Amino acid sequence: KMDELKELVENLEKENDEKKQEKILQNIGKLLLTEYIIQVGDIKVYPLWVEAYYFNNKKFPDPFVYKDKKQKKKNILYFHHKTDDQRNGVDICLSKGNYYLSFLLKYTLVDDKVRKQSELSPLIRGKYEDGKYEDGKSVLIQESRPTDKISFTTRIGLSESNETNTEKKALKEKFKKYKLSVVRDFDKLFITDFKFP
Repeated sequence: KMDELKELVENLEKENDEKKQEKILQNIGKLLLTEYIIQVGDIKVYPLWVEAYYFNNKKFPDPFVYKDKKQKKKNILYFHHKTDDQRNGVDICLSKGNYYLSFLLKYTLVDDKVRKQSELSPLIRGKYEDGKYEDGKSVLIQESRPTDKISFTTRIGLSESNETNTEKKALKEKFKKYKLSVVRDFDKLFITDFKFP
């Protein structure tokens, strides 16, 4: 399966058609939800909902990508903020070249409890930043978790409303419509203290 993930990323790199790129991003997301977990120290993170963020210049100019140089790396975590608060999120980065590719871990299962993106960071940041992962050690671990309940939907929380540049606003409106969220097990009950969108 690691080869399948590698192949999908390579195909994405070569693809120029946006609709085909959207499909490849969905397939990468599906693979992350069904064949992998993220392990940081002794903490196992089971992705339930991921959002794709891909920026490759003219090929796929997603205006919602942070474009941090860490998002150009492979199998590392990218923390959206230096401190843990409500705005925080954690991405698994999968880039293998001069482009940005990461998947936001929107909702995850940790210790049998569903965690929002902002709740994941405080659980794993300390263990991740203790230096063990700086030598290129991957946090992405193969573990098959099959499900027949996978859905593709639009990313949530994206806004183009405060954009004054009409060209940028149109680009944001266009990219908001792509189905770059991949969700699994939406038919199951989970322990959580918040309501799913």
